[in-house]
Amino acid sequence: PMKVNRTTKVANLNADKLDGLDASQLGGLSGVTQVEQQGVLDSVDSKTTSATCPDGTVAIGGGGRTQGFTTAAAIDESRRDFGDPRTWVVGAHEPVPTSEVWSLGAFAICATARP
Repeated sequence: PMKVNRTTKVANLNADKLDGLDASQLGGLSGVTQVEQQGVLDSVDSKTTSATCPDGTVAIGGGGRTQGFTTAAAIDESRRDFGDPRTWVVGAHEPVPTSEVWSLGAFAICATARP
């Protein structure tokens, strides 16, 4: 009989039968880190910057931060680079033009992807 407190595999009721893989063969993530790229503080009305993960890792997430006169800018783009899975791209603009200075920084959350 099957009980949930036993480690014995029950014949024909093994989850490995679903995909033919043992749990040790499944992919996953390891080595999760964060990389940051600081922006330039100026009054340019539209900015784009990026943060790139180290070789052997991919960007699994990311975002951006405005600094300086932060009410002057709105983030309008935050995504993984279409051509490079290691890079996270962030864009921002001034909804209302201003001469105030602000910067845009990007960060990427990186991980080693196992096959």
